[in-house]
Formats: sequence, C-alpha cells, structure tokens
Amino acid sequence: MPTTAPVRIGIVGVGRMGRRHAENLALRVPGAELVAACSPIGEELEWARDTLGVQMLYKDYAELLARKDVDAVFIVTPNVLHPENIIAALRAGKHVFCEKPLGMDVASCEAVT
Repeated sequence: MPTTAPVRIGIVGVGRMGRRHAENLALRVPGAELVAACSPIGEELEWARDTLGVQMLYKDYAELLARKDVDAVFIVTPNVLHPENIIAALRAGKHVFCEKPLGMDVASCEAVT
C-alpha cells in the first residue's frame, strides 16, 4: 500500500466543541496532522500548544489561511461566522470541514455555494 503525506490541518475555534475536534484530529484520525490553531482567545491557543503540541498559533484567521503548509481547515467558530469563514478558506484554496450549521439563514448558506 502506498504511503501518502498526512493532511495538514488548521483548526479555527478551540472552545468547547473545537477542543473535541482538535483532540480527535491530533490523536485519533489516521492521516491527519493538526499543525495550526486559531482563536482570538489566548487561553485557547495555550491549550492547543500545551495539550496537543500545536506550534502554529494564530489570533488572525487570515494569517492561518496564508500558510501554504496548511491543507485544510476545521471551522468550529460561532455559527454566525461560519459562512464568511468557509468562503475565506475556499478562496485560500483550503479544504474545509465546518461544524454545523452551515449558516443562520438561507441567504448566508447560499453565499457559500
């Protein structure tokens, strides 16, 4: 079986649900490598660094998206931010996983497509 490089993932939002996703990505998902975390809250970034060993930490989402060595992003931000976070990631050429819901109204969901 050929070996493939891991998918290098950045997570945006490391609160309650974000921590669950981050732990799964870092410890339980074969082929995934959690390489970056983004949050405006310093304590959340410290948790990602100290608990999971994430070295690339960002308060600015655009800086994370600018990284060429991040293949995909997990979006676990407040629901109202999902559409703009998804669109920014797609424009940056990233693969995207978004915690539900996609958006808070039909128009914001349609903007993502």
